[in-house]
Amino acid sequence: MNIVAIKDIDELDGVFFKYINEVLPTQDGGWLSVGMRPDLDVGENSYSLAAWTSKMSAMGDSIWERMDTVIWNTNTPGGWGEVYQNGAVELPSGSIITCGYSKFPSPTGARAYAFLLKMDKDGCIEPGCWRTVNTVNLEKIPSLRAYPNPITSEHLTIEGDGIFDVSIYDLSGRLITEKPRQRDMAVLDCTDWASGVYFAKIKIDGIILTKKLIKE
Repeated sequence: MNIVAIKDIDELDGVFFKYINEVLPTQDGGWLSVGMRPDLDVGENSYSLAAWTSKMSAMGDSIWERMDTVIWNTNTPGGWGEVYQNGAVELPSGSIITCGYSKFPSPTGARAYAFLLKMDKDGCIEPGCWRTVNTVNLEKIPSLRAYPNPITSEHLTIEGDGIFDVSIYDLSGRLITEKPRQRDMAVLDCTDWASGVYFAKIKIDGIILTKKLIKE
């Protein structure tokens, strides 16, 4: 029962909302922890709790950490967003999936969202990303529409406001087609697509959205 080692992962920063909810060993001998901590950069009169994921070596040295604020409310007196990240699993490939829920406890418009985050072994949502705070106001996410879905014709149309990039992947993650710099509308030829499930990855205004598509 003797203490072998103590690791301070992060300073308190004068805020008491810091929790580690689960720690699990990783295939490379290290440790992965998930929990939540404050994001102090969301603006005046508000704060946000971020989904906090960190990776340590077998010796307890910090390798990387990331924060994801799934929902937040800014510039509203007394407004805040809360994120509770409760669990994680490491896949055989080394990728990591974490889960939890976020809520917006405003007196008006209160709502909650369950979420899954998938990242590679380096803590990146996509290759080459920076491990940083990804604050997103869900009320400002652009509206996009993909039709027909299920796809029953030779063309798929994706509509949005502004300029966006579109990439289509099959269920195994293979890139099928892509159309960069589309303005308000993208029309994709899906004549040669086999029947099955596809995913449209759409990047607009610095936000990446994913839509599930079915080709009949």
